[in-house]
Amino acid sequence: MGIAYLVSQILFCAPRTTVQAIENLRGLVRAEPATIEAAATIHNRLSEERRWMPIATFPDSGAALCLLDQLSLIWTECKSDEVLVRIPAGSGP
Repeated sequence: MGIAYLVSQILFCAPRTTVQAIENLRGLVRAEPATIEAAATIHNRLSEERRWMPIATFPDSGAALCLLDQLSLIWTECKSDEVLVRIPAGSGP
């Protein structure tokens, strides 16, 4: 009963902060170190190429591409039967 009382008081005393905390938890991105390393490699290659590339160029990198897309570090475009990715214009060196 004591914990329920504390939780209700936190929610009533700081509703805006509570909502922001919940929204920030939704945006939390968790990835394994191997996925992060693969994502960094893909990002580096895309920044060197500076053009739309099919995702078939990066085999077995679905999780890394999803991570980059979720972090808005790449653009994704679907054309007829293929998916293309590229680094956003104006980013990088």
